[in-house]
Amino acid sequence: MKSILKDTRGYSIEDLSPIVLTLIIIGVLFGAGLYVLSEFSGKVVETLTVDVANETTTSIVNETGVSLSASIAKDVSCTVTSVINAINNTIFTSGNYTSDASACTITYAGVGTFNDTLWNVSYTFSATNATAASAGIGNASGGIGDLAGWIPIIVIVLAAAIMIGIVIRYFTGKAVE
Repeated sequence: MKSILKDTRGYSIEDLSPIVLTLIIIGVLFGAGLYVLSEFSGKVVETLTVDVANETTTSIVNETGVSLSASIAKDVSCTVTSVINAINNTIFTSGNYTSDASACTITYAGVGTFNDTLWNVSYTFSATNATAASAGIGNASGGIGDLAGWIPIIVIVLAAAIMIGIVIRYFTGKAVE
């Protein structure tokens, strides 16, 4: 039987084992690389929370709104805790202003006489320090994860190709005896 399956001019059943072993090693390396990338990306990106007290708005506040200094942060979320008129230190109630947490802006709400004045705003914001490098790590780990899903298919196709090659050689009479 061994003489039928062995063909010195092409692939044989013995060639299947090293190919499968190589693909398993590649799969393990992909898995280890994916694990390292996912662990590293978690360490690169951190969420920071900062309390800001009495930040004076950079321009007068009216119905169009003013961005707070934290608005330039990445993935920012602001929560306004207090608003005081910068001219006469009058404390505003929440009905005198609205705030947009995701844009980190504050707007005059049309109640009271606080329109077109500078305001002192106290707020808490959280943001991430994500960069292009951390985004690249995320993209790389996603790409490796997608590629790793193809490994079983590649193994099956290679095994099938070798088996079909052996069967074709056997039935065409080109097997070594």
